[in-house]
Amino acid sequence: MKALTGNEHFYFDDMPTPHLLLDFWAWSSSDLLKGTLRGSLAEFIVATAIGEDVSQMHEDRFPYDLKMPRDGGDCKIEVKSSSYINAGAREGLSAISFDIAPSRRDELGKKILSEEEARRASDVYVFCLFTCKDRAAANPLILDDWSFIVIPTPTLDWSCGRQKTISLRALLKLRVANVDYGNLGPAIEAAFDASKGIRDYIQNLPHPPRFLVYFDYCVFGPLWRGGPLFGLVYGTGYG
Repeated sequence: MKALTGNEHFYFDDMPTPHLLLDFWAWSSSDLLKGTLRGSLAEFIVATAIGEDVSQMHEDRFPYDLKMPRDGGDCKIEVKSSSYINAGAREGLSAISFDIAPSRRDELGKKILSEEEARRASDVYVFCLFTCKDRAAANPLILDDWSFIVIPTPTLDWSCGRQKTISLRALLKLRVANVDYGNLGPAIEAAFDASKGIRDYIQNLPHPPRFLVYFDYCVFGPLWRGGPLFGLVYGTGYG
């Protein structure tokens, strides 16, 4: 199915009515702060930042299929969104948290994995936060009012395990890149490079008996806003 423009008419009795698809979009989708619509908008914004052709319809989109070509392969990106202002809450600000639950869907979108097999299948997570706190002035189309928190998926796995949600405060305690829209593409590239390095590093770790394995962070990759982006230190101790 080709991408629609909004100028398509509704038809009745083989005749066009005065109503356009654009009218439906305006009627149903003008509140961009609605949870599911905001999530789609966040994914669209990330897609534009990585250079995806957003003029074409994307059929059958599933988790992890937002991809960025990188080094002869694809960087799989999982996008999550949150906002201080939500459509369902007319007063006050919402506490910020993000869904990070491992998925039971395989990459074809079928629920075939058990709880034990559930995993985070992406290479990189991008958490999109609409930061505006003034309901009257809120406009999600203003990209300056979005903050993008980028983290390699392996770092999230090791830090949070099978945890299903994470607060903004806890997320920012991890080694993440917190960037604006203009720096989002490079941050995703850096996180993807880091994710490969971390996975390769872990695969080569020895597993000595009677020892505990622990991890901590060190510099790994470029500096972002005054601090190291991603990294890992391996150590052992008697169990």
